[in-house]
Amino acid sequence: MLIFKLYILTWVIAVCGYTYSNILTDNEMILSKWRLFLYKKFSSCDRTAEDHWLFKIIVGCAYCVSGQWMLWTYLFISIFDSNLFDKMEYNLFIHLAVIMVTVFNVAIINKAGIYEGE
Repeated sequence: MLIFKLYILTWVIAVCGYTYSNILTDNEMILSKWRLFLYKKFSSCDRTAEDHWLFKIIVGCAYCVSGQWMLWTYLFISIFDSNLFDKMEYNLFIHLAVIMVTVFNVAIINKAGIYEGE
């Protein structure tokens, strides 16, 4: 049952990360000013913000955002007791696996072409 709950969590994180990175921060959406602010902060003379690794994991890349969210979510639920996950002990292999499954789920969502943007 724990693996099933983690699998559902990978889909939830993937959908939320994709929505945040590709839809909510798109032009004229609710978080477009946040993306523009970060774009200006990470742009420099020699490269654009899209090339900056920190911009990618904050807002620029759905794969990176979802992977980061799952990295910290799994760590949080394994350290702190959660009624939903029944005293789950930390396991590095499972931690890496759920991150990879989350990124794979984002790839499935991306391939489906649900949102093309402007």
